[in-house]
Amino acid sequence: MKNILSVLFCLFIFSSCTNSDIEFIELPYHFSDEGRSKSVLVYNVPKDTLSMLSQLITYYKTNTLDFYKSTKLDETSVFFYRKNEDTQYFLNHADDPGGFSSRILFDYFYGENGLDKAGLAIISGNRCRNTSLWIFKIFFFDKNGMVVSDTLLDESIPNWYESHKNNVLVYKFNTGNDGN
Repeated sequence: MKNILSVLFCLFIFSSCTNSDIEFIELPYHFSDEGRSKSVLVYNVPKDTLSMLSQLITYYKTNTLDFYKSTKLDETSVFFYRKNEDTQYFLNHADDPGGFSSRILFDYFYGENGLDKAGLAIISGNRCRNTSLWIFKIFFFDKNGMVVSDTLLDESIPNWYESHKNNVLVYKFNTGNDGN
């Protein structure tokens, strides 16, 4: 009996010490228009919105920003989804729009058609016409489920960063620091 209790105690301790680092998984079947748009599943999402957004910005800057700024694309979007039992289907499948049932990844972003909402944020970039200047924005849900947007960088306005650097998300996007 002591051995069984010891084993159960050890299992409890090991299961409570699991790694809870955030993980990003790009969906290979949701990369479109020469990279103009892509979708990423996020596992172990921080509960605090600011922490989550900081992690998404870090991922975007590390894995996407340089690619977008070096291409001839004029607009870009990265859609971030919470990884759950519904969205993990898209790890190995493209959208299935027809037949007896359909599964469209974007339907899970806002929780359309009675589906659970899995959307976390969208980071988009738009190149200013005929220039190499970009405007980057983030769209996310507030605590009431409303969509909020914030400009992360606007290269088209001289000294834009100087007048916006007190915004934690702007600071994070432009410096890589958390502002602490």
